[in-house]
Amino acid sequence: MKVLVDTSLLILCAEEGRDFLSILEEKLGDKLEFIVPSVVREELSKLASKPGKKGRLARVALELAKSMDVINIASVGGVDKSLEGLAKDLGIAVATVDVGLARRLRRAGVKVLMVGRSGGPLQLG
Repeated sequence: MKVLVDTSLLILCAEEGRDFLSILEEKLGDKLEFIVPSVVREELSKLASKPGKKGRLARVALELAKSMDVINIASVGGVDKSLEGLAKDLGIAVATVDVGLARRLRRAGVKVLMVGRSGGPLQLG
C-alpha cells in the first residue's frame, strides 16, 4: 500500500529514535511504500536550516526521507492543504501524528494512519 508521509511523523521518528514507519507496517501486517511529497521535504529543509533542537531533528528527518520515493507537487495553500489534495487525487493514505491534520484529512475522505509516541495504538480512518 502506498502512503504519503507527513513532516510530523518524520520529526517524531528523529526525536524518539524509533522507526515508527516499520511499526505502522507491523501493526497493519502489510508492506507499505512510503512516499514523501516535495512540499514535506521543502518544509523539513527550511526547518533544518534553523539552529537548535528543531533544526537538528529536521536534519535527521531529512536523512530518513532520503530512502523514500519523492513525488513533486506545488504548494497550494500550505503543506497540509497540498498533502490533502495529493492524497485525494491519488486515493492514498497519509501517515501523520498531527491530530489536527488527521481530523481535516478524515473529513475530506482521506484515509489516515497514525501511531502514538509509544508505538501504539494504531488509528485508521
